[in-house]
Amino acid sequence: MGFDQYHEPANELPPETRTFARMIASLIEEAEAIGWYEQHLAVETNAQARTIMANAQGEEFKHFGMDLEFLLRQKPKWRLALQDILFKEGDIVAHGEKAEEAEQKLHDAEQLYPKALEMPHLTVPLSERDHRQGSVTAAVTLVEYGDYECPYCAEAYPVVKEIQRQLGPNLCFVFRHFPVAQLHPHAWHAAEAAEAASAQGKFWHMHQMLFEHQDALDDEHLLHYAAALELDTERFKWELQNHVFAPRVSEDAESGRHSRVSGTPTFFINGIRHDDTYTLDVLLPAVRSAFTLD
Repeated sequence: MGFDQYHEPANELPPETRTFARMIASLIEEAEAIGWYEQHLAVETNAQARTIMANAQGEEFKHFGMDLEFLLRQKPKWRLALQDILFKEGDIVAHGEKAEEAEQKLHDAEQLYPKALEMPHLTVPLSERDHRQGSVTAAVTLVEYGDYECPYCAEAYPVVKEIQRQLGPNLCFVFRHFPVAQLHPHAWHAAEAAEAASAQGKFWHMHQMLFEHQDALDDEHLLHYAAALELDTERFKWELQNHVFAPRVSEDAESGRHSRVSGTPTFFINGIRHDDTYTLDVLLPAVRSAFTLD
């Protein structure tokens, strides 16, 4: 049961419950695919076919892990419902009744998960190599691990801009690359393009250009953006073709993995991972609350 097969009585379930049910259905679909490959690998005798199936199963594992991590980051309180539904009962009913029942159990669950104690920390501290807007002495530092082709990062982009507008000099914003190449084929090259622009003093200009034109990140468009930003396009093109900044992007991604980043966007507020939604009504109060915690 995937997104297209999920049905429910119209307007009978709250939006949050519908979202929960759909994401559970997607996770179950991915888990079933993993199991299918496991069964066929056990009996397949052709070495080439086994290799193909093993690679495909590995991709399913990646997607399952990333989707599960994203779900838990969006709503930490759903951990209880995941235990009750996904890991114990093994399935979710077609119309989401189990999700609705589980949702009723969660109102007092937040106290079971003290975020300040459980949330992963930023393991690689900020340094001069980081791309930042705002002073390092600002009251709050907001670090984002992002992917220029990730639609969720595109949704978070204006949210971050608004938080910067409201907090002004009290906020230092840092962006680190975490391209998820398995899902976004242009993400890695787009990150390299941002670094190539940075080498000519225009990282944030390219950063804005990439998010505002997320549906056009092929090489031809990247060169067009470089020209629009009045960069040395020959240098820019050569650096992209020769992957001059791939190690720089890789360093960011590796630092994210050390901080248990597995999906995008992932935010850290004063070094502690923000494990909730990144909508303005949630992220802004979380950032503001850091003023009183420090």
